[in-house]
Amino acid sequence: MHIKEDARQIAQLAGSEVCCKRRTQTVTRSWGKEAYTQQIVTELYGISQLNTSAAYRPPGHAEDQNKKSFIPNPINAIVITQWENHNCGWDKSRVFVTNMDVSQDLFLAFDAYDERSIIENSLFRQTKQSLHHKYPIQKTKEGMHLFSPYIENSEFSRFRVEDSRH
Repeated sequence: MHIKEDARQIAQLAGSEVCCKRRTQTVTRSWGKEAYTQQIVTELYGISQLNTSAAYRPPGHAEDQNKKSFIPNPINAIVITQWENHNCGWDKSRVFVTNMDVSQDLFLAFDAYDERSIIENSLFRQTKQSLHHKYPIQKTKEGMHLFSPYIENSEFSRFRVEDSRH
């Protein structure tokens, strides 16, 4: 699966299936007399109908994978070349694979992934802080029950974030 490399190459060529968006946000840093404004730039390339990934398919679609007439389901990708003023360049650019529409509003799919990753990463951070590293959890039935409060905490955090938006 070479979806990263293919998405990067297609974005560099900037064909008709590529949508480029650049967002500039003005943010105030610090406070009082030391306050200043900063421009934060994020640049994305959206690629629609990418057929590289054959893993994205409904059940039963894999049976025809080795036939010549097999057509993989198209999926969309977002190539991030600049994220909050950090220029990654083409070689180290990040690629998000999504099934959301990237032809109209590219930042809608990007922001949805960004918020989801914040929730997941905070769950892992809370888990690491409260566990003893000297005695790691064993992969047994009893050990897996210890993870249920953390999963519940992440779901509660997700609902809190969604409620604060509405």
